[in-house]
Amino acid sequence: MEKDIHIKKPTTFSEQIELIKLRNLKMEDSAFVEETLKRINYYRLSSYYAHH
Repeated sequence: MEKDIHIKKPTTFSEQIELIKLRNLKMEDSAFVEETLKRINYYRLSSYYAHH
């Protein structure tokens, strides 16, 4: 039986910032957020605001 594999399309840092905004996380400096995302994966950060 063949498994159905779902591969997500990679998102740019700008797209990730938009996702964060859609989740109502306030940010003052998008450039700082982008630099942070370059060091810390979006999906790792998402666990901090997933339940808010």
